Amino acid sequence: MVSVSPGVQYHATVRACVMTVCSPFASAINSAFAPFNEPPFVLFNRTDDGIDFFDSLGLPLEQYEIGSPLPVEPTSPFVVDPTTQWLYTIETDESTVFRIRKDGSKFRFLDTVTVHFLAIMPKYAVIIIASDYIILSYRLTSSFDQV
Repeated sequence: MVSVSPGVQYHATVRACVMTVCSPFASAINSAFAPFNEPPFVLFNRTDDGIDFFDSLGLPLEQYEIGSPLPVEPTSPFVVDPTTQWLYTIETDESTVFRIRKDGSKFRFLDTVTVHFLAIMPKYAVIIIASDYIILSYRLTSSFDQV
C-alpha cells in the first residue's frame, strides 16, 4: 500500500494484462486530492453469484454498495457514475442506453448503435459506448471528479 499525501505530485506507470497479452505502459503525472471517505473509483467483476467490487489495487471491497439498482439482466452492459451514483445500462434492446437514478427512476439517455461495452470517465464527464465496429463518446451534463 502506498500512502498518498494531498498536494504532492505523483508519477505513475501502469499496464493491464490478460493471460499472456499485455497493453503498452501508460504513464501519468498528477497531484493528489484531499482524502476521500470512499475509494476514488471501484473496479467490479460480474460472476454467476453476483458482482465483486475491488479497489484500485485489486483488493476486494467487502461491504461496498452502489447507490443505484443494478440491471436485472446479468449479461447487460452497465456502468455506474461514481460521482452521481447514476447507473447507465442497456435494457429493452441493444441500442438504447438508459440512465437510472438512485431512487430507481429510469430515463432514456441515448439511442445509438448496438452497444456491447460501456465505460465512464467522470473526471471528464464522458460516457464511452462501444459496439463491434465503432467507439463513441458523449459528454454528460452532471459529472464532476471532485468539487
